[in-house]
Amino acid sequence: MKKRMIALLMALLMLVSSTVMSFAQVPTALEAPQNAVARINDDNQILLRFKIPQSILALAEDNDGEIFYVVDWKKNNGPWHFDGAINETVLGLAEQNNAYGYVGNAKIDVDNVTELFFVYWHLGEATDFDFVNNSYSFRVRFAFAPYDSSSENFIVSPFSNETTVGKGADVEVPKTLEAPANLKVELKKNSSGRPYFHLTWSNPASVSKVNEKLPIVFKIDFKVGNEKWFSETTSHAWWGGYLFDSKIDFDPIEKDMVDKIVIEENTYYFRILYAYEPTDGTPVYSSFSNTVSIGMTASEWAKAELQEAFDNGLVPDILKGKDLTKPITREEFAELAVLLYEKATGKIAEPVSPNPLNDTNNPQILKAYALGITKGTKVGTSNIPFEPNTLINREQVATMLFRTIKLISPDSDFSIAGVKDFPDQKDISDFAVEATKFMFKLGIIKGDSRGYFMPKATTSAQEAAGYGMASREAAIIMASRTYNVYK
Repeated sequence: MKKRMIALLMALLMLVSSTVMSFAQVPTALEAPQNAVARINDDNQILLRFKIPQSILALAEDNDGEIFYVVDWKKNNGPWHFDGAINETVLGLAEQNNAYGYVGNAKIDVDNVTELFFVYWHLGEATDFDFVNNSYSFRVRFAFAPYDSSSENFIVSPFSNETTVGKGADVEVPKTLEAPANLKVELKKNSSGRPYFHLTWSNPASVSKVNEKLPIVFKIDFKVGNEKWFSETTSHAWWGGYLFDSKIDFDPIEKDMVDKIVIEENTYYFRILYAYEPTDGTPVYSSFSNTVSIGMTASEWAKAELQEAFDNGLVPDILKGKDLTKPITREEFAELAVLLYEKATGKIAEPVSPNPLNDTNNPQILKAYALGITKGTKVGTSNIPFEPNTLINREQVATMLFRTIKLISPDSDFSIAGVKDFPDQKDISDFAVEATKFMFKLGIIKGDSRGYFMPKATTSAQEAAGYGMASREAAIIMASRTYNVYK
């Protein structure tokens, strides 16, 4: 027999090897299978679910023996089939009934629940099951055969609870399911460097309890930026589910949902739900979990408009992959303004030559200089500095954007008649007066709740309070709004 042959081989290995081999202590008792539940599907098959205790799974990994599950069954009030000792002969009979298997090969979900199926010939029936006139009862136990034992019989666990189908016996289907909780997402990369997403969440106890009786799957809903959710474009019938779990590595490229993942340019959104979907009967769905996102580093209020800017190609490379909540520099805004001009007009700007600036060779800044979008600082000196890393303030943003608009649409009405002075008008530099009032008139740059323009504001903290407009995300949004008006 297989067990005795393995035991003999192990003994021979111990004799010829100089290494002292030791085995884990053979258990004297085994935990029973838990929460056995049988039900009928629309193919007239019997499905049997039960939970495998963690101690049994650990034993299956120890490699000190073989551990099986053995299903016992009876029809109506007839006898049980495998209620005696378990040995090789009994396992041979159980195999004919599809009533045993290796625990290590069982497909289990996150709660260690597995499921078996039985058709009529498995249980010795000549024709299909007659569930109107007959009932079928099941119970399960584990059997362990240690490799270093010569005993014919296996160590067995107690039986699980009994469960019955037929003659009106059926599993109660839940009317509702709680939603998944605490969904989180992180970005990972495979061995070839391709990005994918790792999702984790918490399963409510009530859903785990239902899953012990009925197969609960989870479904991933996904979207990119301002696009529609996957669930809004695909019916549930084609929206595949995954075996009950609390984590998954999810690759939307592999699922043909997207062609590529560009984390620097897009925001990716996720939410999940639970589903019980019988092939015959009414499905039950939970509500969605919390929504999580990953991608561009930006404020939630800004992401929709930022996504539009990325989609329209209005974000220069210098800003991609950066924290967009941080203040924007003169160099970054110059590149943004030049790109806005080129996208809105369809023209390609040329850099000024020779270079009049003494602290940068950036061709995009030289384009901005040639277009007149920027004039550098300390104009009038023989060697003009640009100060590329200096943070740009609100009046400078307004001025450079105003100049860009004049290039894009030179025949527009640039009148500021009727625009009142700001309460802090005295703080606005002379060069920026017209620009600040015109940008305010367009509604692209607004004042604070008191009407103050705050011309020297640069910080994202001021913007978060509703005052500043000089962060990277705000500057991109201003450029995007300008594009939508003047393209």
